[in-house]
Order: sequence, then structure tokens, then C-alpha cells
Amino acid sequence: MLLKEKISNHCLVCDEKITGRRDKKFCDDHCRASYHHQINEESNTLIRKMNNRLKKNRSILKKIDDSGEAICSSKQLSLSGFDFSIHTSIYINELGATFYYCYDIGYVSIGNDHYSLVKRNRNFKEKWEV
Repeated sequence: MLLKEKISNHCLVCDEKITGRRDKKFCDDHCRASYHHQINEESNTLIRKMNNRLKKNRSILKKIDDSGEAICSSKQLSLSGFDFSIHTSIYINELGATFYYCYDIGYVSIGNDHYSLVKRNRNFKEKWEV
């Protein structure tokens, strides 16, 4: 039986000398986590910023009407800081009306630059309440 040869490497994060398997890259879990955090930081920042914008939109919709039956103008939404360019999902009903959702709260145009706020039906995953 042959013993596996141990070789010396240097940690990719702190450059400390490490021994062990040939493919070992980090001296400990802290350095491994730091390395992967640095690699993923840019994409995680993008996701975090987008999610914050979506949560802000949802908060604005919820603040305008918590019951899901309010009507508001695009001006009212815009003045509140609402961003019409982002949403989590779109639903087009049988009549062709397009509903834009920020998680479980959405809006649909009712004409004259006004929107009706709606809530997703929580009883069924894929059913929508109008």
C-alpha cells in the first residue's frame, strides 16, 4: 500500500503555507469563504440592489392600499418613488389585461393613467385574484 505524498501549497487568500491534499487551496474555512465571497461579490451586489428596488415598489403599493382594492394614478406612484421598469412577474388574463406584480401585490392599468391595485390569491399558487 502506497501512502499519498503530501505537498506544500500556499493559501490563495492569505498566502500562508498549507500542507495536505494536492488540490487543497485554502488554509482554513475562513479563507475559503473569503475567496468565494470576493468572487461572487459583484453578482451578489447586483441581485441585492435589484431586490431592494423590488421591495421598495412592493412597499409603495402596500402603503397605498393594504386591502388590494385601491385605485391610484401613475403620478401618485411616481412621486412615491415607484419604478415602473421592474417587477417580479407579469400575468395577462383572458380579457387581455396585463397585470404587473411585485411579489404578491400588483397593478393593472384601468385607463386615463390610473391603476387598480391587486393582490395575488394566496390560496392557490398559480391562481390570481382580480
